[in-house]
Amino acid sequence: YSREMNHDLAILRVRGLTRPIVAIDPMVRTVPSLQMKYSVYGFPYADMINLNRGNPAITVAGGTVSSLMKDEHGQLVTLKVDGALHPGNSGGPLVDEQGRLIGVAVAKIQGVDNIGLAIPASDLREVLAGRVGAMRLVISKSKTPTPDLQVKAQLVDPNGRIKRVKVLAAPARGGSSISPAADGNWPALPGAVSVDLS
Repeated sequence: YSREMNHDLAILRVRGLTRPIVAIDPMVRTVPSLQMKYSVYGFPYADMINLNRGNPAITVAGGTVSSLMKDEHGQLVTLKVDGALHPGNSGGPLVDEQGRLIGVAVAKIQGVDNIGLAIPASDLREVLAGRVGAMRLVISKSKTPTPDLQVKAQLVDPNGRIKRVKVLAAPARGGSSISPAADGNWPALPGAVSVDLS
């Protein structure tokens, strides 16, 4: 089990299936676009409408992508969809008409039936590829004029791909004009020194 702190995603490993299912491959890329049609799979209100008390039947619904919500750097962070999402859809896949994953259902706007939110599949691909999650910095006094800096990094790496973590330490001045490239990667800070974390 792995949980990303700033994304509403959990990665679960399932073992012991007697009849393995054919999974949706999240690494197959598709680019979400406005008015793209999708289907969403899940078990909305399963406890209320499951009549036989066995495993509930899956529910398939659909809609279109109504907004591509981006951060201040132009990176896609949320898909707003116009189909109804309900409790029980959370964690379910949103797939395009070719069956490719475009997002993961996470929420709906309270009081509105037809506005839902999904995490883009690109976020899931990043988590599966492994990355450094939340970081904690602790500055403490030292016997030298330079304070000691302790860095703790949370690894989000469900497939065990990260071999080492490197931190770039740079002077505070000169970094305010840097922004990420189109692929989301940040350039090195001017005057940065590389430090490996153990």
